[in-house]
Amino acid sequence: MSPHRRAAKTADNPNQLSLEVFEGERILRFAASIGAQPWMASGFALALIALLVITTALSGTLSQPRLLHDICNEASRFAFHPNWSCAIPDVLSPRFSLLRDLPSIYIATVLGLTPALILRQWKGLHNLFPSMSRLRELSYVSPASEKHFRDSIAVTNLHIRRVGALGLPIFLASAGSMFLITLGIHSGIFWALAPDSLSRGASSLWTKQAYSHWWANLGNHPASGIIYFLIGTVGIYYIVIMNLVGGRVVILLRQVRNDIHFGASAENVDGYHGWREAREVLISTYLATILHSTALAAIIVVLAPSRWWLAAPVVLQWLIVVPFYLVIPLRLTHRSISRYKAQEEELMVNQLHDLRGDKSLKAQQVRELIASRLERVHSIRTLPFKRGGRLLAVLFTLLAGSASIYAVLTVWYSR
Repeated sequence: MSPHRRAAKTADNPNQLSLEVFEGERILRFAASIGAQPWMASGFALALIALLVITTALSGTLSQPRLLHDICNEASRFAFHPNWSCAIPDVLSPRFSLLRDLPSIYIATVLGLTPALILRQWKGLHNLFPSMSRLRELSYVSPASEKHFRDSIAVTNLHIRRVGALGLPIFLASAGSMFLITLGIHSGIFWALAPDSLSRGASSLWTKQAYSHWWANLGNHPASGIIYFLIGTVGIYYIVIMNLVGGRVVILLRQVRNDIHFGASAENVDGYHGWREAREVLISTYLATILHSTALAAIIVVLAPSRWWLAAPVVLQWLIVVPFYLVIPLRLTHRSISRYKAQEEELMVNQLHDLRGDKSLKAQQVRELIASRLERVHSIRTLPFKRGGRLLAVLFTLLAGSASIYAVLTVWYSR
């Protein structure tokens, strides 16, 4: 049986091909069940920032004198000391209110957006195979390949359910990771922002004073400190869940790469030649990658070099999953669409070649239909993005890989 015939049979029960990703987390499963959209979930980030603003305003740590001056000085440091008129080198207060602590504000925003990104990614993953099956864009190499594909989906769904069952242990482990980061902060904070003119001992004293005057100091501002800890814990929890579920899906794609073929729709019924769901997955994955990478870079700014190892649980899982997130889905998508285009174009060119000697009206009409379809197939992009999308994908990849490196180099250059 041909691949296209196999695809037609699959389309009878496309929902059997669903990835039950929402079984991986209860709150997100509930959000999906009530039809919550990703933009609604992004309100979580706004709620976190509002909570921080209200708490610090009540404790008197929302702002501070000469706030813009200190922010300008710190920005100039990370821009390699440009001659900004607002910057006065080596005149930095060790007081850190919330509005001065831009790294923590950014980290809290990223962590708050993470559930929305997961919701968007998981919606795409859940609908990916059924959608492509309905559009006759999913085919199998053989009947045995179809069975292996379906069995692999069942095994993947079983692993995802196990992740969902481990929600509490994962949350406690996330709290442990956040505790280690908090422990590292106790010995001094914002070491990268200490004035260059200070000696090593004076610089160490400055970082300790910075922690004493930090808005989230648990001893001086317990409410803010607890909220800071909880935000970090919840954020790490969702990142771990995202990586465990997403990593398992990547393993699935790797396992079945020789069993299935993905096509594309020349009719372009969804605006992305049948790859709309895949596009949602790729975009949310790359957005999450770049946001989490830069958030890790912000953690580097906060922790002292001798305490970086305390962030190892968070950093190591990022280093493990990011290469697979960036390479395997993008390569599979590009290879699948390129293969489909090459096969279809070769078939239609041969059809036109066979009709070249036929001068009948019917043959002329057939040639026009084939030529029209050939043009549509040729216009299919090998990645499901609009114009400029490929460049953005490459930029996301480069930024995700280099953000933390940039932060380290900048910090060492400044010292």
